[in-house]
Amino acid sequence: MNELQVIRVTSDDEMRRALSVRRAVFTEEQGIDAAIEVDEHDGDPASVTTAVHMLGMLGDEPVAAARLLFGNGPPEEAHIGRVAVLAVHRGKGYGKALMEELHEIARRRRYDEIVLGAEATAVGFYERLGYVCEGEPYMHVGILHQDMRLKL
Repeated sequence: MNELQVIRVTSDDEMRRALSVRRAVFTEEQGIDAAIEVDEHDGDPASVTTAVHMLGMLGDEPVAAARLLFGNGPPEEAHIGRVAVLAVHRGKGYGKALMEELHEIARRRRYDEIVLGAEATAVGFYERLGYVCEGEPYMHVGILHQDMRLKL
């Protein structure tokens, strides 16, 4: 089997591949409305300056995606979201690989913290990466979520 290649999305084709992973996980698997899953941070990577997208590839197959948002909160915070790994590839460290790349990008951009809204079923995954729960769980798009924070 091929080793996971983690790449920063820089082309329309790579963005389409990242969105295909998100569509499979969030829209098809979890039933989230496609109209709210994709937003203004998911456009042409050459012109969108509010996000960095990462894509996990096994050979020619996109298997994982995630994004880091800037300027979406206090100036010291970056926000990670839309972390998705295809169901058949979960538990192999692919999500962790993308998260570590996003953490490094946030450090290079001199952010002090990263925040995210974790699905309740993924809280343990984020805790293993050093995130700490904040506040009470809440419902978002019909799924229980928990706010979490990582100090860099």
